[in-house]
Amino acid sequence: MDKAIMDFISALTGHLAWPLLVLFLVLMFRDNLKRLLRHITSFKHGETELTFAEQSEQKLTGGLTGAKKNDIKFQQVVTTNEYYTLYANGTLVQRMSVTSRPGETVMLVFPITFPNEATAVQVVGSTGARVIEITPSNCKIAYPHNETQQTFKLLISGV
Repeated sequence: MDKAIMDFISALTGHLAWPLLVLFLVLMFRDNLKRLLRHITSFKHGETELTFAEQSEQKLTGGLTGAKKNDIKFQQVVTTNEYYTLYANGTLVQRMSVTSRPGETVMLVFPITFPNEATAVQVVGSTGARVIEITPSNCKIAYPHNETQQTFKLLISGV
């Protein structure tokens, strides 16, 4: 064989040896690795730290009881009432009841102005109302001409 080809094969073998060995060992000991990974609760490398919660595994496997689910929900919800829910990640969800005005475009003012931005308005109910514009403090909704007057709910999300 040509010397260049031999050098190429030698270099390729040298570069692939460790990754192939690691892949072989992972495949060979995958069951043991799965059991080991289930017991790791945190991992730290330099400035980065990952913490794994038992709740996540239970939630994924469906092993949470009603009381445990309520406890997790309680930890995520900062405050709630019939008009709004504030979550720990800063998301605010507001609820409004609105009566439609067929053929009109109406500006609705939110009960609470969002500090940064309103991200979504969801119309709940069988109505043809559509959102035209959304700001942190209000939204414009257009109602179709052929619709009868009805009451429906709005869910407004933002941060």
